[in-house]
Amino acid sequence: MEILNTYTQAIGDLSGLVVAAVMLTLCLGLLAWGFFVEKKRVRGTICGAISALSATFVIAISYACFSGSLDETYHEVQITDMSKFDTSKYQIVGQRGKIFVVKEIGQ
Repeated sequence: MEILNTYTQAIGDLSGLVVAAVMLTLCLGLLAWGFFVEKKRVRGTICGAISALSATFVIAISYACFSGSLDETYHEVQITDMSKFDTSKYQIVGQRGKIFVVKEIGQ
């Protein structure tokens, strides 16, 4: 297998998911604060816990987006002997004539 070109591509735009999770965090945080002011401790605790989980999700997704761990690496290769192609490390995702586009898996 001869590698001709290598490039990375992001999985997708997750900004809408992050914005939705931030809004959920803020709304539930305000709702929890309101419940605690009203002396409804159980409802406030539940809303606060969900808000904290949502905040953790926002932090994890933001970190993954900015660190590049959601990027996938692709290689344009020319495979001379298909029996020696490592299917446990690469997956064929496309073909253009004699050039195959493979994606790394199992990182």
